[in-house]
Amino acid sequence: MRKKFVYVASLPHSGSTLLNLLLGQHPEMIGVGGIDAVMRWIERDPDEVAAQACSCGEQVGRCLYWKEVLDEARAHPPQNIVERYRVALDVFARVFGPNVLAVDAGQIHETLAELVSEPELDPHVLFLARDFRSAIVSIVDLKLRKKALRRPRIFLALEAALRWRRENRRIADALRKTGLPCRQLGYEELCLRLRASFARVCDFLEIAPFEPTREVHAGCNHSFVGNDMRKQASQTRVSYDYRWMTRSDWWLPALVVPGMLRLNRAWVYANGEDEIFRTREA
Repeated sequence: MRKKFVYVASLPHSGSTLLNLLLGQHPEMIGVGGIDAVMRWIERDPDEVAAQACSCGEQVGRCLYWKEVLDEARAHPPQNIVERYRVALDVFARVFGPNVLAVDAGQIHETLAELVSEPELDPHVLFLARDFRSAIVSIVDLKLRKKALRRPRIFLALEAALRWRRENRRIADALRKTGLPCRQLGYEELCLRLRASFARVCDFLEIAPFEPTREVHAGCNHSFVGNDMRKQASQTRVSYDYRWMTRSDWWLPALVVPGMLRLNRAWVYANGEDEIFRTREA
């Protein structure tokens, strides 16, 4: 039997942790973070991994799911990426049952070509992209705040724009070459048209319709890598960051980097939500 699971392909800071938490509200899905990254970490230092805090509230070494993965990986160390996924997904089915889907929010598009070659694995991809204007402002602020860079903001903005175009294109190219089942999803529509976006995801995955709430809680998943949102013990309300609307950082990249507006429409607003900022949530 093929192992069906959800694979979130996205750039960092594009909302994959939020999507992971939202999908975890559905009774037929549980987020587990990034499978490949975690399994590689387990290979390097299982004791360090066991000491991490899982979003379920337990240490990884006592987590309902990851403890079993740790034990299995120690007993039968996986030798390649396919074996890493096989171990993680076999344990997942054993712990949660065969009718629940694992949500892998690893963001690493390079694994897609290797996964598609394994007939046992059945990844269904959610290609999550964030509006380049919002992404640029977020990355500029992040670098200035955390890395204390002293370079001009315009250079940081141009770098962020070029990376947004390059990495999203790589994901799109990988999906086209592999032919994997895929649904494009915009971060903006996820935040501002949550019900409609979630309905599309359920339809794509062929699971029961479900209406999520805007109050998300990390405890519904088993994740210990990624955005700090996964660590929050209290509920977090889904909201959108409108900073880019009052900032000019993205203006020059929009003018000088070829294709930005066209690709923004193709990747972020593929579901026809171009006027999302002029209409209320459906």
